[in-house]
Amino acid sequence: MAGSQLLLLGKRLMLGLIPIPGQNLQEILMHSHSPSVSARLIQKRKWLRLGIATLTSTALVGGTLVPVPTNSFFQHSLVAEAAAQEAVLAHAEGEVIDLSLLRGFVHEDDLGIFDGLVEAFQAQQSFTGNENNSPETSQLNVEALQDIRLNLGGITLPLIDDGSGNGLLQLGTEGVGALSAYASAPDATSAHAAAGVVNEDGAINVDPSQGAGNVETNLQLTAVLDQLGLGPITDTIADDLALRLGAVSSMAQAEGNEVTSEYAVANAELYLHSPLVEEIGGLVKPGGLGEDLDSVVNGLLGEDGLVGGQIVGLVSGLLTGLGLGSVEINATTNLEAALDELLGQPLTSEDELVTIDLQSGEVKVNLEKLHGDNLSNLEPNTPLVNAEQLTRITSTVDGLLNSLSQRITDTLNNGVLDTHLQVKLEVRVPLVGTLLGSAEINGTLAQILADDVAVTGGGVLDVVTGGVLADIVDSLVSGLGSVLGSVDDQGNLQVTILNDIIGDLLTPVNSLLGDGSVLGLSGLIDEVLSEVAQVTVNYQTNELIAEPGSVEGRPNARRGTLTDPSADFSVVPIRAQVLPLGTDGGVVDLPLARSTVKATDIDDPILNAPELLGIDPNQGPRSGGNEVTLTGTNLAGIDTIYINDTAITDFELDAEAGTATFVAPPWAELNTTQDEVEVSVATDGDRSEPLDYTYIDGAPIAEDHNPGYDYVFIKAGQTLPVEQIGDTDLPEGTEFEIAPGWTGPSGWTISITDPATGDLEITAPEGAFPGTVFRVPVIATYPDGSTDDLRARVNVVMSPFEIVETIPGDTSITIRFSDGTVIEVPYGEAGQDGQDGQDGLTPQVGENGNWWIGEIDTGVPATGADGEDGADGESVEIVSNTVDPETGTITIVFSDGNTIVIPAGQDGSDGESITVVGQEVNADGDLEIEFSDGT
Repeated sequence: MAGSQLLLLGKRLMLGLIPIPGQNLQEILMHSHSPSVSARLIQKRKWLRLGIATLTSTALVGGTLVPVPTNSFFQHSLVAEAAAQEAVLAHAEGEVIDLSLLRGFVHEDDLGIFDGLVEAFQAQQSFTGNENNSPETSQLNVEALQDIRLNLGGITLPLIDDGSGNGLLQLGTEGVGALSAYASAPDATSAHAAAGVVNEDGAINVDPSQGAGNVETNLQLTAVLDQLGLGPITDTIADDLALRLGAVSSMAQAEGNEVTSEYAVANAELYLHSPLVEEIGGLVKPGGLGEDLDSVVNGLLGEDGLVGGQIVGLVSGLLTGLGLGSVEINATTNLEAALDELLGQPLTSEDELVTIDLQSGEVKVNLEKLHGDNLSNLEPNTPLVNAEQLTRITSTVDGLLNSLSQRITDTLNNGVLDTHLQVKLEVRVPLVGTLLGSAEINGTLAQILADDVAVTGGGVLDVVTGGVLADIVDSLVSGLGSVLGSVDDQGNLQVTILNDIIGDLLTPVNSLLGDGSVLGLSGLIDEVLSEVAQVTVNYQTNELIAEPGSVEGRPNARRGTLTDPSADFSVVPIRAQVLPLGTDGGVVDLPLARSTVKATDIDDPILNAPELLGIDPNQGPRSGGNEVTLTGTNLAGIDTIYINDTAITDFELDAEAGTATFVAPPWAELNTTQDEVEVSVATDGDRSEPLDYTYIDGAPIAEDHNPGYDYVFIKAGQTLPVEQIGDTDLPEGTEFEIAPGWTGPSGWTISITDPATGDLEITAPEGAFPGTVFRVPVIATYPDGSTDDLRARVNVVMSPFEIVETIPGDTSITIRFSDGTVIEVPYGEAGQDGQDGQDGLTPQVGENGNWWIGEIDTGVPATGADGEDGADGESVEIVSNTVDPETGTITIVFSDGNTIVIPAGQDGSDGESITVVGQEVNADGDLEIEFSDGT
């Protein structure tokens, strides 16, 4: 069966293979420009411009529209994953092989292993605004992939060759460790991805023309054709067929809207081994055709051969007149060496596009030659072989093989022409044998045919006959020419006597070469490159608009802008689509070394979009009406505040401070059943991420807060600021006020200086009586309407013992007087449950006229005796006070030497600790001390 007929049979066998629901090749190709990783970069914010594609019966991944079943892995995985992701400002992804595209073809028994490997062999990273990212890397594990089998319609074959030669892909084993992926998205405006043979910093580590050692990817097509039932093809025309690629790598960088792309394909060739070509080589190998021709030629030119006999007859006829003479003929040829020189080296076309090795049977098409020896700087989406180039390839293959027969004939003809012929003539005296004369014709057949042969000789005969021998030799040379061959119109010498013999010897070769189809090789190559494996170089779905050489120092890199700046960018050095068999067939799509990036432009509104950082308060009454303040960044342009979907346009904006304050609407107006609602801000309809706010109906805000005041010590005529020092972390909208209707003592001025904090200012009149004590009622009202009732206790004291400051501590209260004296009065220990304590003591005037507290004489006279005014006395100061840690007794020592010892009472019920809260000298000159229990 002829090669072209086998291919036709193959096409019929392959029609209808691998049906895919709802899709055909035409649809796939029509949609091949659709966005890719955008589907993975779905975001929550409506204003983020990384869109998501609708996935129904197809899935877009890695820049390729892949047909999948309706309930596919992609819908359950990628879309769900995308929907769960945060807002993505930058994204990078690198993959040596995009395994996700193959899932629809994976053998069901291998799906568990396959799903675990899909993400393991890719490096990806996203930036959503808060990450501190370090680059991600991933390395290809070939052994793990060897367990994956593919179902391609009616055939099953391994994804990766395990050494048997049947896998779809063969990877260079010694260099595979270098195949890796890289992804880095350090901030919103930067993304960097790489795949293939790359350095640890994501740079391509491949010489675009020299390759990278043993790293190579072979797309093995023999198994595909063989398992499609095309055994006659793989058994005779080509039993090994592969697309061989050198190291493949890519790199993509995005800096805002500016993108840099670089890729490298070290080499590419179509390789096949043809048993028929090898058989031709066997026919002309050493010991074959050349050796046979050597024997034939030597036989023809020998004395008993056809040519030799004619030479002897010719010489005998010429010497008849002399009646004496003899002739000796010697011929030397080496046609085998001539053929070995022709066939020992592969047949190579002048442009080095096609090489055919007759000895090994290997045919190689150097596809780099179609692109100026550089596959690493082609325009986006360049076919590896277009229609015109394919014709060039098949014509070159046909030309090399069609000319083989003529080249062999020419080589043999030239070899015969180089045959060395030696003819010796001798004339002797009869009976005596004396040599009368001799002549020798010595030269190649080419010289003889050209009448350019060297003749030597002479002797007595030539003298006697007057040169008759020379004439005989000239006649012999002329006669040999007509016997051996002729000179054609172009002046070429032809050994016509051998034509039939050479033709007979070449019959087996010509039979194998056939006619125009030339072994069927050109037809097979045409079919493979146009139908079975379609390959695209520098595959881009969103083309980069850039000129060659736009990156200094990197001739194969290009930098520019994208056709669609809102979509991501992917570069795939080699995209191979295997078996697009008619409109009803399926496609095994293999993007190799894909790099994908997307970053946000520095001027994109997304980076200046409003972002909420806080909400205060974060709860309020169902009745609404309370003020709520939002804090955030980039709030200057907001035009609407949303509670769920209820728009609020009446709000107070302080862009410089980064706040927006609004009045919460009643919960009943929000058309919701949930107490927790979402509050967001919007600019031109694009909303920010929301914050939660809760409507409450129950526990008031007041239960969570406890504002209050410290004791206030003031003297007559003094004005003091009084801070609210209790709970200062109060919800926005809390207000303090003095209880309505309360006016305070006569002559006093009391006001709230800051309604938001509760700070007071108190002014005592000049005539304020020392010892006066009263409380200022203050009400704190919270945003939800709940209140706290506070009391600020005011104590009036007199100089010189003016208390300047009281500082409450954890275990004691520190009192600082105007004269610099400082005392620390510890709090009493918490009382234990027990019997009621004894009644407190009331100061009494003792028999000696002094004040007595219980059984203790204070030494302070209650009243002085009538008499003359005494001298001015010294001021009395408290020198120290101590507490006995065992008994709890308080000892106070004054500067005049007097000492007061206050014994601790018996254990009593839980109650207040007793501390000194005030002291003064009364009108009679006595020192009065006030304790916290009112005594």
